[in-house]
Amino acid sequence: MNSNKFSYQGHIETILHYLNSMIQKNWTGKTADEFNRLISIPELAKMACMSVRNLQLMFKAYTSETLHQYIIRTRMEYAQQLLKDNKKSIAEIYEYIGFANQSALNNTLQNDTLLNALRFSFHYLVHLSF
Repeated sequence: MNSNKFSYQGHIETILHYLNSMIQKNWTGKTADEFNRLISIPELAKMACMSVRNLQLMFKAYTSETLHQYIIRTRMEYAQQLLKDNKKSIAEIYEYIGFANQSALNNTLQNDTLLNALRFSFHYLVHLSF
């Protein structure tokens, strides 16, 4: 597996670059379905010229995260960065990063135990606005 990990390094780095550019793209005015379609695992597998299963295995071997974990983590880190910049409201942020609505963002935050600091930031900012 280790030699395969390195033989697919270019493929995985291409996927990582694509995911990061999609996550940091302004999704305002677009549907969450469009975001989800463009970063779906079958689409990513086509882009990498790999089977879905092989992409999942090689991605995890290369990054130590599943594709889903990586996407959620990087989206939340980007949301946190936007919050720290303090130039966008929470409503603008969820739309900007491709969530359908604030509830979708909140559900993602609640399901991800690694993002306590971001949850605190959202909670803190919401209470400051009242």
